[in-house]
Amino acid sequence: MTDIFKYQDATLSSMSKLLSSLKEEEEINRICREHSLNMALLKNLFLLSAKGYNNTILANKLGIHRVTVQRYAESLKRMKQSDYLKLFTFVVREEDVKDGR
Repeated sequence: MTDIFKYQDATLSSMSKLLSSLKEEEEINRICREHSLNMALLKNLFLLSAKGYNNTILANKLGIHRVTVQRYAESLKRMKQSDYLKLFTFVVREEDVKDGR
């Protein structure tokens, strides 16, 4: 196999990963829009709530009203389990990449 073909295989693989990533991001954005959720806030809520903070402490730490935290919690409870898992997995995987894991 020549070097050109090796490069093309790597490029096709990279393109496939990029398209898959874009499709996943579109799906995440659709879920957020459908449930009126802000992804940046949602990420912080997932990460801080994993530390065991209650809604009042979460609200104080994020500088938002506790009713907003409650609204997000209710939206997450109402959504389909598959949508919740997509959001949660996306946030956790993104944090792992950011932390270099």
